[in-house]
Amino acid sequence: MSTHVAKPEDLLPLNPVDFQVLLVLVEGDSHGYAIVKEMRTRTNGQIDLLPGNFYTILQRLLRAGLIADVGLDPDSNSPGRPRRLYRLTDFGVEVASAEAARLRDLVAGSAVRALAAKARIS
Repeated sequence: MSTHVAKPEDLLPLNPVDFQVLLVLVEGDSHGYAIVKEMRTRTNGQIDLLPGNFYTILQRLLRAGLIADVGLDPDSNSPGRPRRLYRLTDFGVEVASAEAARLRDLVAGSAVRALAAKARIS
């Protein structure tokens, strides 16, 4: 049962790690280890989470209604316990889209343009 708020903007700005999880799940369902591995690759190792930290993040995203647990991976060939799959919810897509728009507007802002101009002068 999700406890999400009525408007995606109410959750902004997103924590950068939360946003990265949502971006990975935009591409399809995935299990925890694959999400962590993809985030590490996409950020050139800047985001490299320990399992305990990552599962705390997953629980937060689940409670907010941004992702859903869709059960065990039927194609999992990993030894040990079967892996759980996570999926981006419709609300998660709305929130991720709102965050992307917020970041786009931030980067397009006058302060960033002034900073870029100043960097070209130096």
